[in-house]
Amino acid sequence: GTPHRIRLVKQEWLEHDLVDATSHCNGANAVNFDLVRKVAPFQYRVRTFERGVGETSSCGTAAVSIVAALNVRAAPSLAPQPSDHLEFASGEQLIVTYDPSGESYEVAGRVALLQDLSK
Repeated sequence: GTPHRIRLVKQEWLEHDLVDATSHCNGANAVNFDLVRKVAPFQYRVRTFERGVGETSSCGTAAVSIVAALNVRAAPSLAPQPSDHLEFASGEQLIVTYDPSGESYEVAGRVALLQDLSK
């Protein structure tokens, strides 16, 4: 799988959090690093730094990892609901839906064709 390190933050986006995210997504033991702030019930703001790449506009595995981690580990006040909205700092939005058992997740969001691969 793709390893993710998730940090819940209370403010967007403090310099030391950005430095940690950048350092953890590069180097020999790189992981994807997600900064997450709850802004409203069922809504989170996210910045994702992919290992070896740096910050990305949005990330489906990050969205699922974040919701799964909040579902399993977070205090009840932070726990996600069966349909949660994640907005990335880029403005991209993904909706993660899951069944109450947490065994299956579905990600929905805008899709844009960046290159015509049929030619």
